[in-house]
Amino acid sequence: MSKMISSFQIEKEMTFKFENKFYKCIELTLILGGIFSRNINHAKVVAKRIMDGAIVEMTFYRNESVEQIDLIESKMTFMYDDGDNLCFMDPDTYDMIEVSNTKFEWEKNFLTANLEVSCLVCENEIIKMSLPDEVCLTLSSCAEIDHSKPFKTAVCETGLKVQVPLFINAG
Repeated sequence: MSKMISSFQIEKEMTFKFENKFYKCIELTLILGGIFSRNINHAKVVAKRIMDGAIVEMTFYRNESVEQIDLIESKMTFMYDDGDNLCFMDPDTYDMIEVSNTKFEWEKNFLTANLEVSCLVCENEIIKMSLPDEVCLTLSSCAEIDHSKPFKTAVCETGLKVQVPLFINAG
């Protein structure tokens, strides 16, 4: 469940959403207004951006707010790609979650039916997906052999193009 909070209420290890990006607070410093002031003037936050892991420094002032969120890490099973959306199922609750094809454009090259992936979920929306270390893909076609090159282009069942040795065939 998410709720809007003052930027001065951010705490260490808290996850929050700011300007449509998701962050996890690593370090927080509250800065007082002046030498004799007890009022907080601004907050400096060092946070990790969840989507790409980048560490960013942000400064928040008195009237700024962020959305506190709860991220749940769960295992999801990839079911199918309907052309517009990728469909995942939670194996514990059998809830189905659809995600736009454009959100995980690179990852969809490795998704096959019933593949289990790790996902960060926020309010029934998949924020981030981690593929397993290894996936097994079938080659659907291979290019003609050109003996002047040591490799040929092959297309996997997901549409991913890879370079393979000349002796590898489709299937």
